Amino acid sequence: MPTISNYQVERAHDRQLYHDEEVWWYFLYGDRPPLPNPTVIDRPGIEARITPWLAWLERVQGLVYYSTTDWSSDPWSQPWINDGNGDGFMFYPPRDGTIAFDACVAQSNRLVSSIRWELLREGSEDYEYLWLLNESDPQIGITNEADTLAQQFIASRTRFSRVPTDLYETRAAIAAQLTGPSATKSTDRSLVAQNETFHYLLVYHAGDAPHTVVIDDTVPPATEVITATGSRDPLPLTAGQSVSWTVPVASQETITLTIKARGISAGSDQQRHLFRDGTLEREHRGIYLHNSNLSTGGVQMKLLMFQARRFWYRSFQRTLETAEKADVEAQVNDAAVIFLHVEAQDKAQRSKILTKSVKNVKWLANKRGLKNVVLHSFTHLGGDTAVPEFAQDFLEAMAERLRATGYQVWLTPFGYVCEWDLAVYGESLAKVFKVI
Repeated sequence: MPTISNYQVERAHDRQLYHDEEVWWYFLYGDRPPLPNPTVIDRPGIEARITPWLAWLERVQGLVYYSTTDWSSDPWSQPWINDGNGDGFMFYPPRDGTIAFDACVAQSNRLVSSIRWELLREGSEDYEYLWLLNESDPQIGITNEADTLAQQFIASRTRFSRVPTDLYETRAAIAAQLTGPSATKSTDRSLVAQNETFHYLLVYHAGDAPHTVVIDDTVPPATEVITATGSRDPLPLTAGQSVSWTVPVASQETITLTIKARGISAGSDQQRHLFRDGTLEREHRGIYLHNSNLSTGGVQMKLLMFQARRFWYRSFQRTLETAEKADVEAQVNDAAVIFLHVEAQDKAQRSKILTKSVKNVKWLANKRGLKNVVLHSFTHLGGDTAVPEFAQDFLEAMAERLRATGYQVWLTPFGYVCEWDLAVYGESLAKVFKVI
C-alpha cells in the first residue's frame, strides 16, 4: 500500500495483474506539491476533489487514511497537529465539546465534516460517474472513454488543471452521455391467429445530443408487414418482412415507429421474439429488440458471445487463398467464446472499437470468472466485411490485449471454415449479442 509520493505505476500494475492484489493509496502530511494531498487544510480544495479522478486513471482501487478524528483539544481554533494543519482528522467535534450522538435531534452533538471530507465525497461521486460511463471497473492497459474525458484536464498525478470549472465541464459532459438515447419496443398481442393483425410500437428518445437515427427492423417469422408509420417525416420504408427508417432527431426529442403486421400462420407467439426493453447503448446508440437495430448510421462490428462449458473446433476448409495452411483441432473448457465480424468501417476508429470489444469480452468472462477466451471470425454476422488483412490484425490485437491482462486466448484458424461443437451454460446472460 504505497503513499501517493512513492507510488510506482509499473510495480503496482504488476501486483494487480499477476498477483491478484489490490493497490490503494495512503496519504501523509509529507505528500508535498506538486502532488495532491486531500488530508491537510492548507492545500487547494481541488486537490481533494481530483484525487478519485487520479485514482481512476492510475487504476488505484482505494484510498486509506489512518484517522479521521485525531484532533487536538480545540481543532476549531488550533488545527495544527501531527506536523500538519488538519493532519489526522477529517471531522471536527461538536462545538459544545461533547461527542455524544443523538440522531433524533437535528444538529445535536454531531461530528462536523470538514470541507476536505466533503470534497473527497464529491470526488468519489465523480468516480461513480466514470464507472457508469465505462460500465465496469477500469482495466490496466486499456484506455476507455472515461479516461479520454478525464485526460482533457489531467495529464498526470502532478500535472492537472486546478481550475474547478474544467472539472465541472468534464463532469457535465459525462452526465450528458449517461442520459443519452433510450429505446423500448412493445406489441399489443402475445399470440395471433392466422390473418389476425397486431401492432409493434417502438419508442425512441434522443437524449441530449441531436443526431440521425437509423432503424432497421425485421418482424418475426410467420408474420408479414402491412404498414409502417413514423411520428414524423420522412416515411419509413417497407420491403417484405423488413422496415427501415432513417430520421434526424433533435435534442430530447421522442419519436415513435408503429408497425402493423399480420399473422400468416396460426399461433404465432409475438412476445417470444421481443428480446427486452432497455436503454440504448451509449457506445454505439444501438439496441436490438427483436432484430431492431437503432444506430447513428453505418454498419458496426458485431459480437455474438457465449459462456461455454465446452467449445471444440477443427479446421475444415480454407476459404481465403492467402490464409496460412492449418490443420488444427482443439477443445477449450469453461471459456468465453466470441463469434465476431470485423466491419469495413471499423478501420476508421480501430482503437475505440478494439477497446470496447475487449471490454465487452472481459465483462462477459468476468460474470462467470472465466479465464479462457476463444475468438472466432464469423462472417455470417456481417454486413460490410473488412479486408482480410485488417480483420486478422484486429483479432490478433484483441488476443494480445486479453493475454496481457491474464486471459488464455485461442484463435480459430483465420480464413477457414471450421467444424465446431458448442455447449453453452443455461442462464440468459450466457448468450449475449453486442453491436459495438
